[in-house]
Formats: sequence, C-alpha cells, structure tokens
Amino acid sequence: MKRDRFWEHTMPSSLRRTRSPAEWQAIIDTWQASGKPVSTYCEEHELPQSSFYAWKQRLADHKPEFVDVTALAIAAPEIVIGLPNGVTITVKPGADQQSIAQVLRALGVGAS
Repeated sequence: MKRDRFWEHTMPSSLRRTRSPAEWQAIIDTWQASGKPVSTYCEEHELPQSSFYAWKQRLADHKPEFVDVTALAIAAPEIVIGLPNGVTITVKPGADQQSIAQVLRALGVGAS
C-alpha cells in the first residue's frame, strides 16, 4: 500500500507516529534480517524512507562502545578494576550498580 506523500507532509505532527530510538533500532534490525531492499521494507511497513535512513545513520553514529576491563585483584572487601587507559577503579562493598555505571560513563568507557 503506497502512502500519499502529500498527506505525509501535511499531516499535523501531533498525528504522526513518534518512535523511540529503541523502536528504530528494532525496526533496523528487523529490516537487516529480512534481506529486503530499504524501499520495499519501508513501503511494506509504511515507514518514510527519509526517517529510516536518518535513524539508521543516527544509531550507527551512537553505537555504544564496549571495552575490555581486567580485574587486577578481587579481595574482600573490595574489587579493583584496571581499565585499558591505565585508570584503576576500586569498588567498595555496598557500591550499587548505578553508581558504578555512572563512574564508567564519566570515564568514557561506554558503560550503559
């Protein structure tokens, strides 16, 4: 079913479907698994190709980077983590996962 391009551009933004980055990532993953050309996939799923390509690029530019970390020592009551850039992090007992993730993000190691 072809979409009416005029309608797409004149439709109020409040009526357009807004998708989250996670939804767009799922759409792109499904497209890749389908093996179909983008034009065919977008037409079948009533997706604007311009939005598809824009999100595909945006998500490719912001892929999280994972780095190898090595535990230098694991001794109660703390954990010492050595990062590839030479930084050492000591995690004390009771440190919550969210706090550790914030520290890793602040150091730019791509934790999410």
